[in-house]
Amino acid sequence: RIRPVPCRARLMWILTAAFLGPFGLAVYWMSSNQLQGKRGAETSHIWQALGSAAWSAAGNMPGGIGVLALSLYLPQMFNAYLVLQIALTFLIPFCTGWLIFSASRWVSRPDADYTSSYRRSIFAEALSTCWVLAGVYPTVTILGGRTIERWTVPFGFDLSYPPLWVLLCLAVFVGSLTAFPIHLWMIQRGEIRWDTTKPSNKGNSKRLPWYWRVSLLVVSFTVMLGAIFLSMQIA
Repeated sequence: RIRPVPCRARLMWILTAAFLGPFGLAVYWMSSNQLQGKRGAETSHIWQALGSAAWSAAGNMPGGIGVLALSLYLPQMFNAYLVLQIALTFLIPFCTGWLIFSASRWVSRPDADYTSSYRRSIFAEALSTCWVLAGVYPTVTILGGRTIERWTVPFGFDLSYPPLWVLLCLAVFVGSLTAFPIHLWMIQRGEIRWDTTKPSNKGNSKRLPWYWRVSLLVVSFTVMLGAIFLSMQIA
């Protein structure tokens, strides 16, 4: 109630809490301005990055569920072309994460403090999605292949199978952890603003040169692909 965030934007945290449960609620509280104000700027950046990473992982996960649905219900089309599979695996979660963040800003347009305190570029969203998927995909593939698929053989499973949703929630948690370092770096540089209404927490807003941006995207995408292919081999 004391946090300077519009109630409509606060509702967007429901998705984070739905996947992360009490941990999501704790992150929401710990990343608030009131708690940050009692710590230094560097510690404040850590809490901001934790909230930003958890939000991103929860925002990407509906897209991940869409990818999983394509794999379960349209396997012949989805698995026929590896390039298409990889492209959709990235693009669908990227779009859902970006749309959810944009929706929170859209519903809060009357509140200038909120819209100026939260910023995330497409570049930042792309980096975040790669690192979230680097944690989400192996968790679902490896644990799902070694547990859920064995439990349900020969009947198979679909999105109505309850243990699958427990696995998806765990995947969001792991995705938050793998995305945390890149979110911390982007917040410190000013690529992401996350509840940074105080001048001391604005970070370095100097824009990276285009070649560094391209290099970071290539490295992040490579890490994501490596995690995907490695998990497929292990599973």
